[in-house]
Amino acid sequence: MAAPIGTALPTTFTAGDTLKFQITLDEYSAADWTLYYVLVKSDTQITFNSSASGTAFLVNVAKATTANWSAGEYRFTAYVADATERKTVDSGAIEILTDISQESSGYDDRSHVKIVLDALESVIEGKASSDTMMTKVGDRSLSRMSASEIYDWYKTYQQLYEDELRAEELANGKTNHKNSVYMRFK
Repeated sequence: MAAPIGTALPTTFTAGDTLKFQITLDEYSAADWTLYYVLVKSDTQITFNSSASGTAFLVNVAKATTANWSAGEYRFTAYVADATERKTVDSGAIEILTDISQESSGYDDRSHVKIVLDALESVIEGKASSDTMMTKVGDRSLSRMSASEIYDWYKTYQQLYEDELRAEELANGKTNHKNSVYMRFK
């Protein structure tokens, strides 16, 4: 049984998977236009385009191609072009996830927020390695911060990490009762 074809660029995607979806744009026919995608993060650009499937645009990027995509948060732009014109039709964000089946050892799945929080905790506990002490928070390294600055950053990153956990729970359909408001009517 063939996998279902999506109808849009997904918001998350795992490197090494086949990227396949089909889009119909009322104003543009795939018979006359080509749909292009450009994904960009700090030092990486990924481009791919569509082929015509009747009047719809079919995007089909092979697993061998996506296996080389580096994980991270990307901004994307989608545009159609013909011989003389170009029109932007979509933009947004996509997260490319690491293909953990290709990781042999040393894979760290912590977010940036969790990595910094852990580094701050190790400094506070007096267990920081020289590598940890060189961790940058903002534009300063931990070794050049006062104790009160480290504590302030710790509280900030602790809150950011709690926000990440809450967002992950919501995305997975779990509710967080700590933030529930209960009312009693008499």
